[in-house]
Amino acid sequence: MKPDIAILASYWPYHDRLEGLSEPLAFLRHSGVRRIVVMGYVPRWPKPLRKVVIRAYLKNPSGPVPERLSNFVRIPPEVEGYLRDASGRFGARYISPPQTLCNDDGCLVRVGDQPGDLMQFDDNHFTIAGSRFFVESIARQVLD
Repeated sequence: MKPDIAILASYWPYHDRLEGLSEPLAFLRHSGVRRIVVMGYVPRWPKPLRKVVIRAYLKNPSGPVPERLSNFVRIPPEVEGYLRDASGRFGARYISPPQTLCNDDGCLVRVGDQPGDLMQFDDNHFTIAGSRFFVESIARQVLD
């Protein structure tokens, strides 16, 4: 089986075998996979996102539910640099979720006004709404 596209994803900041990324990249390239995508880390929150959002809202209950928050857990920039460099060495495309989901005001925590519109259901896994938003946001990068 030779897929046209292979996407590698992991929770890289705590991945104890980050250096081992070269092996699957080399295998996929050698196997003839035409497009390889390495997905960077998804922003992680100190607690489940719903708790983080509720706490932020309770600080200012007369305002709207926050759309972005800046208290996500940041990984060292060298981790993202390593992922980007390793991807480039094997001709893989690197996608940085924070570049899609975050800006100077913080990372996106919701994509609508309904309870199911939170981006993540725990500290780092997407909800259905979050998954749809993210996939639609990166589709061109994956398919171009």
